[in-house]
Amino acid sequence: MKRSTKNKIKSVIRSVVDPAANDYLESRQNFSYAPFKLATYQNLLQQASKDGRIRVGRFGEAKSSKDHINVFIRHDIDTLKCVQNIDLLLDSDLHMDFPAGVYFLVDDDEYRLQDFKQVAQACKEKGFETGLHTICYAQDDYMGQFKLETEKFADEAGFRPTTFTIHGMGEKRLSVRKAFIREMVKNHTKYGYTFSDCHKAFRGYHHVIEDCHMDFSVNNRYIFDDFNEFPSFFRKGKNYLILTHPCYWEQD
Repeated sequence: MKRSTKNKIKSVIRSVVDPAANDYLESRQNFSYAPFKLATYQNLLQQASKDGRIRVGRFGEAKSSKDHINVFIRHDIDTLKCVQNIDLLLDSDLHMDFPAGVYFLVDDDEYRLQDFKQVAQACKEKGFETGLHTICYAQDDYMGQFKLETEKFADEAGFRPTTFTIHGMGEKRLSVRKAFIREMVKNHTKYGYTFSDCHKAFRGYHHVIEDCHMDFSVNNRYIFDDFNEFPSFFRKGKNYLILTHPCYWEQD
């Protein structure tokens, strides 16, 4: 089936299942370009705190509430600047007592986790779910690489990760990524893991509020207006993710 046909079918299915969500996706607006103001993030957390329908769940636990709009927060530490900016967002989470997840790479490309052992340990000690942001599917022996990444994380952070997320590479090596996910859905406990949000078998999301949309015309990241206000189509019993990369944020 051609990609365009698949996309049309997905669009039709989405509009039938949740027409309000489809309307939002069709009409949402660019809100801001990076660097984003910390106040924007803090305002969204304040909205979550004040809205009695919303429950901000512990990231590393799959359990959701049928009686609440379930919001989860995840910070991917992709770059050196992400590490340097990490407290900018985590301090806001702590202030609101929101149990976010924090995920570190160990590929030594942008930073070396061994140089930031105290940062990773501080995240864990403060109650944040702290784990591995894997890029293992970049290698043909992806499971062997995943084991190496897990051991490297344990050696450099001083504790073993029990949850993981997957670093995105767009369409690159997508079939390998899917094969890795299938293996982990079946056998994650074999590798010492309890949770990941890489597949709906663990936890799926009805919508993701993310800070990494790309405008290639200006070569910059941007956020939609869902970072300014939770969309009205959010419903009880559904799961939603706030995904950030601290390198895109700055103090007001």
